[in-house]
Amino acid sequence: MDNSRASNLPGPLRGLKVLDLTTEIAGPYCTKLLADFGAEVVKVETPGAGDPARHSAPFPSNRKPGTAGGLFLHLNTNKSGITLDLGRSLGRDVLRRLVRQADIVVENFPPGTMAELGLDYSDLQSLNSSVVLTSITGFGPIGPYRDYHATDTILFALGGWMATQGEPDREPLHAGGSFVSYLAGEHAAFGSVLAVLAAEASGVGQHVEVSMLEVAVNSLLYDTVGLSYTGRVRQRQGNRFGAPWLAFPVRDGYVGVTKIRAWDEFWTILLGTDDIPRNPLSTADPDERERLTKQLVECVEHIDKRHFFETAQMLRVLACEIMELDEVLNSPQYESRGYFRTIPDAAAGDLVYPGAPARLPASPWRLDRPAPGLGADTARILSTWLGVGSTELRELELQGAIG
Repeated sequence: MDNSRASNLPGPLRGLKVLDLTTEIAGPYCTKLLADFGAEVVKVETPGAGDPARHSAPFPSNRKPGTAGGLFLHLNTNKSGITLDLGRSLGRDVLRRLVRQADIVVENFPPGTMAELGLDYSDLQSLNSSVVLTSITGFGPIGPYRDYHATDTILFALGGWMATQGEPDREPLHAGGSFVSYLAGEHAAFGSVLAVLAAEASGVGQHVEVSMLEVAVNSLLYDTVGLSYTGRVRQRQGNRFGAPWLAFPVRDGYVGVTKIRAWDEFWTILLGTDDIPRNPLSTADPDERERLTKQLVECVEHIDKRHFFETAQMLRVLACEIMELDEVLNSPQYESRGYFRTIPDAAAGDLVYPGAPARLPASPWRLDRPAPGLGADTARILSTWLGVGSTELRELELQGAIG
């Protein structure tokens, strides 16, 4: 289906109204998924300050004043943006009115914050019995870690991942990135939609809880089952876990190989000679492996990584090129599928975004609008959702409830 036709079809979550009270990564990614699949998502931010992610890198060297960082722009596509001061009773009153119209409320405040604001789930349900509240926390609302601070690195360490990463005789390693946060966002979006489906059947909403620590453990390979099944704790094995892996440089970058059965055939064709290097992965001796790796690198210093990859694929060999990010963006595979999308942003310029995480031809994912400016849609949302007129809007501004 071509993109022009797909853009005229409703997304699968069309009609859902979502209030996004979240900041940082996990919560905004949850609501981004909902928005990109058709839900009407209203991002609620504090007047003046906004989501701290607005001020997170990356930024271009010629950044315009007030332009949000790349993280915020990525996580908030297709959303409307309003400002609301929840520290003021009038601001909380406006939020309660919005809750009456909403299907889902998503928050990632520290545990207990919603109750302190008079906005815990019992309060919300008294306003709207079918509303779903999705709460994303580092460790969950109960337990000895309830009030501890969580980052992806902390969760990676406490969730069992870090102990399994790295060489056995070296310190544990962090994999890098914010994958726990993104996984938590996916879990939260999935749980929110399930709760809405249940509410459609029962007429009653529910409180969805997502612990990011539990998400980290849930994403472990098979370690919890493996430990209880065998009694053995998986140790760090470097690149030798599962299918052993070796990365090394070639003329224009890096490539990687595994312990392949067709080693001799692959290298004979790639190098055009029968004088081929021995596979470093064939030995468990680290010194021997290092010596063989040096020999291998000398043999391939003139090889292009794309040629390496295509030769491997021709022979069905498990080896590949290691792409830099700019190469990913220009890959013919993504281009052939129209994966990356470019949308104009008046403040930031034309930006390239990842495409649909799942393709639904009859009710497609869409990327229509860039992330909103701070409070850009306050007047429109309060008018369309609540019927607020210009006089009340001015009064809310004067009272500091909106910015």
